[in-house]
Amino acid sequence: MAHAISDWFARLLQTRLVTAAAIKGFCAAGGCMMSMCCDLRIITASGRMGLNELQLGMRVPISWAYLMAEIIGPSKADALCASGALVAAQECAAIGLVHIVSPQDTTIDVIRSALHALEPYLRHPDPMRIQYKFERRSQMAGQVAAEGLTIAKDAYAFFGNPQNQERIRSILFGRGGGSRM
Repeated sequence: MAHAISDWFARLLQTRLVTAAAIKGFCAAGGCMMSMCCDLRIITASGRMGLNELQLGMRVPISWAYLMAEIIGPSKADALCASGALVAAQECAAIGLVHIVSPQDTTIDVIRSALHALEPYLRHPDPMRIQYKFERRSQMAGQVAAEGLTIAKDAYAFFGNPQNQERIRSILFGRGGGSRM
């Protein structure tokens, strides 16, 4: 499953389409990765985002950390990945992890903000926009796809462990046993 997801992330990085992630609420781990593969990221004011795998005791996929470093810079990405923090929307915008913080927390407002933000991208001729995007992102897409099998093996081992399953339940449902996401 994770191998297929890595392939999908790699395709999303290079798709011919102009893409936007309209983020409402929490955007953690794989959701964060998916949004980073998009051309634009728009989040609601109450949203939080980050690669928080370490909170669960999982390895952050290195290609995901590299993509984050490409977006916000290596030192900021290292600090976020090492802390497992989910960053508040305004801070996400300040460090460049998202492009826009939607002033309203409704789904329709974040989608409207995303559609408005996409307009400048759609003004460019498709062939040149597509070529630029493909060339700019092809190396990163290759790294993401190449790590897929490792991610799949890690995920299988992690989620197959009953102690890890209990830890996740504790974090999600607040029964102690771990830090909150």
